[in-house]
Amino acid sequence: MAVRITKPAFNLRDKVSELDRPVGAIGTQILKSNTLTEFARAAHIGRRNFLRNGAMEVWQRGTSAFNNVYNYTADRWQATRYSGTVNQITRNEINGRMADEYGFNWYYRYGFSTGGGGAAYINQPLESIDSKKLRGKPVCFSFYAKTTSHHAGKPFKAAISWHTNTSHNDNGMYYFNFKNATTSAMEMEFHPSELWNRYWVTTNIPYDIEQVGVGLIAKDYDEGGFDVTGCQLEIGNSPTPYEHLS
Repeated sequence: MAVRITKPAFNLRDKVSELDRPVGAIGTQILKSNTLTEFARAAHIGRRNFLRNGAMEVWQRGTSAFNNVYNYTADRWQATRYSGTVNQITRNEINGRMADEYGFNWYYRYGFSTGGGGAAYINQPLESIDSKKLRGKPVCFSFYAKTTSHHAGKPFKAAISWHTNTSHNDNGMYYFNFKNATTSAMEMEFHPSELWNRYWVTTNIPYDIEQVGVGLIAKDYDEGGFDVTGCQLEIGNSPTPYEHLS
């Protein structure tokens, strides 16, 4: 005699969610993923950082002696000194926790001579083809920074800039502005210490932008300098761990 056994259908995801083992917020998002794209976004897989050379590793123009008011320095990074005459920019090796735990090898030091005065800017414009991927999205620009003892606690600004001029969609930058295009920006002020800390600024990019860039400003510096590494521009409202791919 034949015996027929039936078993009711069930949703595997629902069953997994009923297990006693704890599942965090990220794990829950991964379990809810229906496509590889959704999984990659939830697990933060893939190239997230829109900046190049954010860890300040590549210096094809040399690693020191950038003494003009306006310079391209580390690859993809441009430096400007406003109301001053000397840039003492160098690549420096990182030791300790920043190297051991976070994987950084180098940082960018923007130094000034006594009496130089003014403000110092570094920036990186994205190419238009990459900028347009950010249209209509929340973005976060994060970085690690510290200062020399002379400047601890002094104001320091970070900005995400953009423009909408279709005639200048691959501009360079000067200060926080794009050359030959009207620039908008979201700025945030910080007060770094002599210890490495991570800082970030967020904004929503308009749908009609042609180009996006990031910048850092040190104001009223007459000697000493500031140090930067781990610069990352990504989609989202908060920073994720630095991506050592770009």
